[in-house]
Amino acid sequence: MKDGYHVLNLVRFYLREGHSHAMPLAPMNPIVGLLIDRLTLGDGLKRTCSWLAVAVFIMPLGLASKGAAGVGADFPQSGIVGPLAFMGVMVLLVAGAWRTR
Repeated sequence: MKDGYHVLNLVRFYLREGHSHAMPLAPMNPIVGLLIDRLTLGDGLKRTCSWLAVAVFIMPLGLASKGAAGVGADFPQSGIVGPLAFMGVMVLLVAGAWRTR
C-alpha cells in the first residue's frame, strides 16, 4: 500500500493482464467457427481466418509469459502478434460478409 493505493508488482501485473485479456477473447473462436462456414470465402481464406483466430491467443500468452519471467516493461513485445491476428480475423470476416450480402 502506497499513499492509500494498492500497488501491484510487475510480475503480478502481467499475470493479471494476461488473464484479463484472455477472458474476452475466449468466446471469439466459437463465434468465428460458427460464422466462417456461412460466409463467401475461399477455402484458403477460411483456413487462414481459422489459424489467425487461434493466433489471437498469443497476446495473453505473451503477457502471462512476461509476468512469469519477471521481465520489465521494456522487454520486447512478445504478444504483438495477437492483436495483429485479431485485426486479420476481423478483416477477413468483414470481407466475407461483404461478399455474402
